[in-house]
Amino acid sequence: MTKVCMLVLHDITYDSRVKREAKTLSQAGYRVKILDWEYPRGSGDGQITQREGLNGVEVSRVRILTRDLPKNSFFRGIKYLEYIGSACLQAVRERADVYHAHDLNTLLPALIAARINKAKIVYDSHELWIELYPRCAVAWQKRVWQTLERWCIKRVDRVIGINASIAAYMAQLYDVPTPTVVRNCCEYVEVEKGENLLRETLHIENGTKIVLFIGGITANKGIEEGIKAMGHIDNCVFVIMGFDHGFREQFRQLARDVGVENRVKFAPPVPPDQVVRWAASADIGLVCIRGKGLSYYYSVAQKLWECLMAELPVVVNDLPEMRQLVEHYQVGLVIEQEMRPEAIAAAIRKLIGEERLYRRLQKNTQRLKRECNWENEAAKLLEVYRGLDQQVQQLKERIEKH
Repeated sequence: MTKVCMLVLHDITYDSRVKREAKTLSQAGYRVKILDWEYPRGSGDGQITQREGLNGVEVSRVRILTRDLPKNSFFRGIKYLEYIGSACLQAVRERADVYHAHDLNTLLPALIAARINKAKIVYDSHELWIELYPRCAVAWQKRVWQTLERWCIKRVDRVIGINASIAAYMAQLYDVPTPTVVRNCCEYVEVEKGENLLRETLHIENGTKIVLFIGGITANKGIEEGIKAMGHIDNCVFVIMGFDHGFREQFRQLARDVGVENRVKFAPPVPPDQVVRWAASADIGLVCIRGKGLSYYYSVAQKLWECLMAELPVVVNDLPEMRQLVEHYQVGLVIEQEMRPEAIAAAIRKLIGEERLYRRLQKNTQRLKRECNWENEAAKLLEVYRGLDQQVQQLKERIEKH
């Protein structure tokens, strides 16, 4: 049985992509181990056990002794250097056949472990790392990460990208074969439109339309503009569902300033496998990103896939990949990239006021669901690994002969 060791440097508890990939490989007969890192005390992750099962996948935390140091740039560097050493040692001990690095910050220890164990390595780039704001705004940091990525990417066996634009950009920048695109689609789900989870939980009247934002409550995600848009719309509620990253009270105050505090409601986050079910009780999905840095500019928000799997017509701002998806399948309206509140309001009014348009867009989401789901994307991931299986077996035979 081929053993896969995945390295991750963020909380996998709410990372649907890592979980989906690990589960897919495990169900296909691979033995999967995830090496995550140990989170700082007080960060909200203290309840996560040191070792836990995940759909038949073992998870182990890489211990970081410096985890409680301050969070400024200098000490973050110290913690990251310790992570590289600790993760490398633990990854080597796993003696995996394939090392799978999730994002650039885990690529170096994965590459070192793969070389020591004569294993294969997959680089899974969840985003355009060197162009991710605010990292790309600091020139020397960008140069360091780009140099590291340029050196490493030419030494890996396969590269996976999140969408076609990012894959093409990486291929051109580093003069490597175009990465295999494995999109971050949701698992296929049949939704029950009769469930009114949001309406009942937040006490929203039946005749009131629900515009839904899903995701972390933070800046540059269209929340501020969505709240301001409510000042231009009647008979509509804006529901913000997700984790608060310190912005909730700021947005509550904004709603009061705009005079729509009764029509802006906050819902707690729900488990990842329940997001689509809850989203299905809304009427419209609002998915806007302020494109600071090329990584955001080329992104397709995970929440867009969730809204569409919930069969919600969406309002998105004009970023290339999101525009192409929405226009190709005709599942929503595209507004200007700057996402002015007036433009958001006009799009919402159009969807609410033109029932035939709304029904047509909603029906089109069903075709998108059949074509854009994790089951289809999983086949691409397995194709990558099956291409490595033969190489792994040949390598094992050569080692045994010697």
